[in-house]
Formats: sequence, C-alpha cells, structure tokens
Amino acid sequence: MIERLRRAPNRFRRLVLADTPAFLGSRLTTPKNPKRLIVLDNIFPNEYSGFRVAEFHTYFDRLSDTKVYSTGSALFVAGDNRGIAQVISNYEQRFPQYRGRVQAFNPHRKLQGGLAYLMFLDQVMAFLPIIERDRIPFAFTLYTLGGFFLDDPKTIEKLRRINHSPYFRKIIVTQNVARDFINSGAYIDPAKMEFVYGVVTASDYLSKQLPARRKFGQSKNTFDICFVGTKYMPRGEDKGYDVFIETAKALCKRRADVRFHVIGRFDGSEMDISEIGTNITFYGTQRTDFFPEFYAGMDIILSPSAPGKLQPGAFDSFPNGSCIEAGICGVAVFVTDKLGQNITLKDGEDIIIVPYDVTQISDIIDDYLNHYDDLCALGQQGSTTFRRVFGSEAQIEPRLRILQSCL
Repeated sequence: MIERLRRAPNRFRRLVLADTPAFLGSRLTTPKNPKRLIVLDNIFPNEYSGFRVAEFHTYFDRLSDTKVYSTGSALFVAGDNRGIAQVISNYEQRFPQYRGRVQAFNPHRKLQGGLAYLMFLDQVMAFLPIIERDRIPFAFTLYTLGGFFLDDPKTIEKLRRINHSPYFRKIIVTQNVARDFINSGAYIDPAKMEFVYGVVTASDYLSKQLPARRKFGQSKNTFDICFVGTKYMPRGEDKGYDVFIETAKALCKRRADVRFHVIGRFDGSEMDISEIGTNITFYGTQRTDFFPEFYAGMDIILSPSAPGKLQPGAFDSFPNGSCIEAGICGVAVFVTDKLGQNITLKDGEDIIIVPYDVTQISDIIDDYLNHYDDLCALGQQGSTTFRRVFGSEAQIEPRLRILQSCL
C-alpha cells in the first residue's frame, strides 16, 4: 500500500496524506537527496504573501528539487478561509510549472534532504521537534515579528534553544537592531549569523510591469496618498493606520483634492472617518499583480509604524516590504524610524523620514504638495535606489549563496 501511494499522482497522494493516520504516515518518507532544500512554512502558497512567492520561486528555479511543506495554519492572517489543499490546488493552476513542488505538511512524514529552511522565529520553534527527529540541518531568516521581540525573555529562550540544536547551521538577520540585540547577549553563535539587510520582494516583476506614472495636475486631478499594511491589532496602531487616518483628516481640512487609499484588511470601521468622507477608498488585501497599476497613480505611501505597540519589543522592518515595492514603482516613501533602523537610504533624497506626529506629517506632505516637482524627483531617485538596495541581486543572491553553502 505504501508503494502504491508513492507511485500515485501528486494531487491524489497529497490529498490522501493530509489526513494519514500515524501508524501509516510514520512509514512515509521523501526520497533521499542531499542537495534538496526543504522549505517549511505556514502560509505559502497563498499569493498575498508576495515576499514568500518571490523567494520560494527562486529556490524552485535555482536549487535542485526544492520542496515546500506547508501547514496553512497562518492563512487566516491574509483573510484566506480556504484549506491548505485548496490553496495548493489553486496555486498549481496558476503556476503549473511548479506542480508537485508544494505539499501539505504531514508531521508523520520523514523529511530527507540536505537542508531545511524556514522564516520567522516561531516557525522554527514549531518545526524544531520534527527537524531534530529527522536529523536534518536547518537555516532560517529572522524577519521581524513572528515571535521575535527585542529585550524579551521568551525570545532569548528561543534563540538559545535554537543555538544549542546540533542541526542549526545559519541564521539570516535582516535588521541592524535585531543583529545588535542578538550580539548583545551572545544568544547565537556569531559564526552562524549572516546579515542581509532588507526584505525579499517581487522587485524583478514590478520593475518589468511598470506603466507610465500618472502625475497630479497632468494626467489626474487628485493628489493620492496610500497606506498598505496587515491588520494585526485594533486601529492598526503597530502599522500606523491610526496616524494615517488622523493625517488624512488634517489634510482634508486644508485641501479638497487629496485622496486616500488603503490596502489591507481595513474597512473604515476601525476609526471614525466621517471627516474624510468619500475621499478614502478601501481595497482589501491584494496580490502582487494588482500593484503596478495601483502605484502608478499614487504620489506618496505613508507608513508611520510604531514599535512596541503590538507588544513590548515588537517592531517592523525598515522600510517594510510594502514601502519597498511602492518605492520601486516610483512612489515617494514617507516613513517613521523611531529605532534608527535606516542604514542605507538618504533622508530627503531616497526617502522621507517623518516624525511620529500627525501635525508635522501633515505639514511635510502639504509642503511637498506645493512643490510637486520635488516630490516627483524624490520618487524617481527613490526608485533607482530601492531597485539597487532591495532588488534580486542584493537580496536573493546572498540568500542563495548562504543556503548553497549549507547544502
């Protein structure tokens, strides 16, 4: 029976093994391949997680026989109510070249490959018993959130647990404050830490899909400001949604030609938006292919995120993935940086770092609205720099080299 299951078509085998009893599943294994990268995840192949799509597709293309095993346990974060089997089926219809590369995670399946790869601290902790059971080396990217918080005893305990695992090979750290925090307590062996500043995005796709930008006073009569973020808490205070809305109210009192646009699981019920009226539009969560046309009409993306709001020690990446994608598309990026995370972008040339203050943000935006050519120049220069700093050459290639060194 086991051999017949192994020979069955991928789709049938995946549906059967999703609910395989322990006495049967414990005997199932993936074929041995010391060069195989095994990606363990909890939301892929949901396409709203664009940075995963960009990174994992690269591994499918560049690393032999890469497989992704996904639990689907975080699909709700993207507002996805489908089960993991349906998500995989829809994904394979959209990307038939990757058919069979993503399967539902089965805890009874023995993992056999050269390296397991994960993202986020809590994912490592969730999969660590399986990794150690199957004695497979592993590496992971330490993105912000996902169980990682500065000066947090639980975070320290998790890092030390990982560091002591005989199968731990590499940690890729993406933010300077995360690197400094880890080094401050020697929670991770420095020889196993790699620093790759930034986030993987669909930079190549966006760069190739860009339509002509629509400019205020030329091809449109409105000045457009957007907010793009995931809703993790009421009022979206960690992402700065509350500050965005208050800024929108302040600007509406000054001008009638400003419009506001919100991407994410926000619908206007979080805060009173009566003062903004019809000058705001909500789009829900969107896939990457929505954004080139959308960003072509945006003048500013405002991201006034605030560390410590979600919980003590919580912070966002700088700039976050949405700002990077908008910046690549030529949108002027206005962000806060309360932790001093910026290490590559020039304030006033590539990006505008704004204070965490509604009145001051409104004044800065109003001034750029009155000097629109300067804003356009900022967006154009920012696009060039964002492509250089956060493009595939800067983000994907170092990750590939690190993983290949572990295989």
